[in-house]
Amino acid sequence: MKTTMTVSLLFVAVLATILFLLVWYLTNSVEAARGAASFAVTALPSISSWLEQSEAKQSSIPGKRMAIRSFEGFSISLPVAIAVGTIVGVAIVNIASFFSGFAAGMMRPEAASQAPEVAERAKALAGANFANIPIFLVGFYLLGRWLSRRSRNAIFAVVLTALLTAIIIRLLDFLVASPEEWKAYYQQERAVLSLLGAVFIQFAAILVPSLLGFWRGRRERTSQYMGYLLSALPEDTQSSLVDLAFQEVRKNVEARRSR
Repeated sequence: MKTTMTVSLLFVAVLATILFLLVWYLTNSVEAARGAASFAVTALPSISSWLEQSEAKQSSIPGKRMAIRSFEGFSISLPVAIAVGTIVGVAIVNIASFFSGFAAGMMRPEAASQAPEVAERAKALAGANFANIPIFLVGFYLLGRWLSRRSRNAIFAVVLTALLTAIIIRLLDFLVASPEEWKAYYQQERAVLSLLGAVFIQFAAILVPSLLGFWRGRRERTSQYMGYLLSALPEDTQSSLVDLAFQEVRKNVEARRSR
């Protein structure tokens, strides 16, 4: 698990760096480049799962290391789940930067080298973030589902991931934004209380879709592990096992019906 996760992190880091530099070169917008890199980071759970399945398939090759995990071993520890979940969560929120960067850049095409006015910039960012709501909801639903499928303490992983993501996002805004930008965007003076309010709102917005994903993921945890096990077998063996499972389930259902 540690090996596949480490390889996944390295691959995602390289891909995100390439996308960041490419989009930055094409658009001259750091925000758009950051958003493009975030797309790569959100693929971290999928890449990790693909590497695990590839590792399991190679276990049947002579000379290769046996790497098929038990149901308990298939789960990831709470610290790893929180770390990966927070990285992906921050990336999901920053996908809005991809759209807001283009929006801010198109506001003044006649003066692309000059930054837009604070109020206009805040308006563009707010509009881009509003358009990003579907991606935000779907992204955190899928993240919550993945954490629920793979974490040993899923509910803690989901809640702490949502909290840490909200703290990181709003704290970065608090540190980077000028007082004028903060007031234009949040309609409040930049202060600790306004920061706490922004963190709470962000936390609630992240937690709701994440909990929906958690509820769905708990129902799919066993099937997810069975899919992982079947991926290590040839297709004909998979079909045979599915037929055996079908016969066993049908036998049990008929026995219940007869009682």
